[in-house]
Amino acid sequence: MPDSLLVPLNDWPVSQAALHWLQVAKEPVDRYRSYLFQLAQFGLDNGLSGPRPLSPSQPLPESLEQHIGLLLEVGQSGEWANQWLFSNLGTDPEEQRDTLAIWLDEAESPIEAAKFVMEMVHDRMVAASSY
Repeated sequence: MPDSLLVPLNDWPVSQAALHWLQVAKEPVDRYRSYLFQLAQFGLDNGLSGPRPLSPSQPLPESLEQHIGLLLEVGQSGEWANQWLFSNLGTDPEEQRDTLAIWLDEAESPIEAAKFVMEMVHDRMVAASSY
């Protein structure tokens, strides 16, 4: 595939932190898909699941799994998916990226890093269902 199909946001520090954990886990990496969602999928593939909803408006764990799968499958549109992830209303996208980057830097394992990405996706889904 041509380099023009690469996900530009994979160059962001937060995405590079996700790439680091994928490499530590010795996972195959697809440069044409979001590293963040590849890491989340790694977590799902290794037994992680989303939290049980606290209210009827919150997503079920199965919905989180489906959403991560869809975000991963957008391939070249991974840029859009990454932007969606960091677009919670009322919070600066750069601050959201920086927060996740800190969490990933502080993670002690690929599974813990994947859990942080999954939590961010879950939080974004909860925020979207509130409006």
